[in-house]
Amino acid sequence: MKTAKLGDILKWKGKLVEVRWINEGHKSIGMVSFEDKLCPHCHKPIGKYEVEHIESSALFQESAEPVKTIEE
Repeated sequence: MKTAKLGDILKWKGKLVEVRWINEGHKSIGMVSFEDKLCPHCHKPIGKYEVEHIESSALFQESAEPVKTIEE
């Protein structure tokens, strides 16, 4: 099963996101995008995309992809 911890970088549906919070009660993973979300009407930035999903859900398990980071 895929899991995540605070500060992890993931690819979520093709976009890079960072794990910013974890709700231990339901073990849900909260993620925030690096890119701004754009207004569908004027196409100006309106803030970051935030999403939270239960870790054991099929959506998280199928959509979250690990990102390899630099190691020394």
